[in-house]
Amino acid sequence: AHYIIVKGETAATYITSKALATATLHTHPQWQLPLICTNSASPMLDDPSLKRAVWNDLQPLLSVIKSS
Repeated sequence: AHYIIVKGETAATYITSKALATATLHTHPQWQLPLICTNSASPMLDDPSLKRAVWNDLQPLLSVIKSS
């Protein structure tokens, strides 16, 4: 199975041509693959407390992976 993890708003807009909500499972419009958006690495380097938020953002995708 294939999944897309998008790190940051700029990347999400580039890949899908629209802004995506974080922590919400989306489907890529062209490739029809599960896609999830979260913070990019740069803010996490500046504020390590964001690591927990990123982990929480990824939970919907983890649920899909575990169920497949």
